[in-house]
Amino acid sequence: MRKYKVGLALSGGSVKGLAHLGAIKAFEENGIEINVMSGVSAGSLIAALYADGNSVEQILAFFKKAKFFDMVDFNFNIFKGKGGGLTAVRPFKEKLKNMMRSRTFEDLNIPIVVSATDLIEGHTTYFSSGELIEPLIASSSVPLLFNPVKIDGKLYIDGGIMSNIAATVLRDDCEYLIGIHVNPICRQEVTTGIASVSNRVFDLVINGSSTESEKAVCDMIINTEKACKYGMFGTDKADEIFKIGYEAAMEMLVNQGWAKKLKS
Repeated sequence: MRKYKVGLALSGGSVKGLAHLGAIKAFEENGIEINVMSGVSAGSLIAALYADGNSVEQILAFFKKAKFFDMVDFNFNIFKGKGGGLTAVRPFKEKLKNMMRSRTFEDLNIPIVVSATDLIEGHTTYFSSGELIEPLIASSSVPLLFNPVKIDGKLYIDGGIMSNIAATVLRDDCEYLIGIHVNPICRQEVTTGIASVSNRVFDLVINGSSTESEKAVCDMIINTEKACKYGMFGTDKADEIFKIGYEAAMEMLVNQGWAKKLKS
C-alpha cells in the first residue's frame, strides 16, 4: 500500500508555470484530491502556495500583480564580484511571506518536496522539512539573473538546471504520479536581443538535462505545448496561460479517461 494515492510533479517554466494552476483547477472540478506534490522552480512556488491553503484564483491574482521590476532589487555589486546575479529577489520574497501562512514545510496542508541545485556540489537537493521560504526562493533562482541562495552554508540555484521536473522523489510513495510539464521544447522564433537569446538558452538547458527520464517514471504526463510562445516574465498573459493548463489537463482527465482511474 503506497503512502499517497495521487501525487503531482510540477515542472519549472517561469511564467508558464501558471499553466499549473489551470491544471489544478481541472483536478478540482473533477473531484480529484491531490495528496502530495513536488515542485521545481515556478512549480515549487505554485505547489507551496496551493499546499498553504490558497485557492487557485488567489494564487493567479498574486502572480498577475507580480511585475518583474517590482519584485527585484538590482545588484550593482555584481561588477565587484558580489551577489552572483544581476538581481536580488528581496521584494518578491517579502510578498511571498505576506501571502503565505506557513513558515515551515510541516505547516502546509499538503506535503510537498522542493528541488534546488547545489551550485558547489553540482547535484539536486530535495527539501521537504524545516524552513520553507528560502528553499522556494532557491528553487526559483535562475542563474545569473538572480543571486544564488545560501542555506546552511551552501549555495543553491534553480532546480531546473539538473532536471525540470522532480518525479522520481515521489514515485515510490504514490499510487498514481502525474507530471505536469509546462515548458516542453518546441520550435520558437528567436531575435538577436539578449533577452530573447537568454530565454531560449535557458529553456533548452533545463530540458536537456534529466527531464525526460523523470517524466518516464510518471503514470501520466500533462504537456502544455501551446504555452511555448510565452517568455519568462509576461504576467499580462496569465489568463491565457492558465487556460492552456486547464484545457490540457481536461483533455487527459476527461477525454482520455484519467479522472475515472484517479477516483476509483
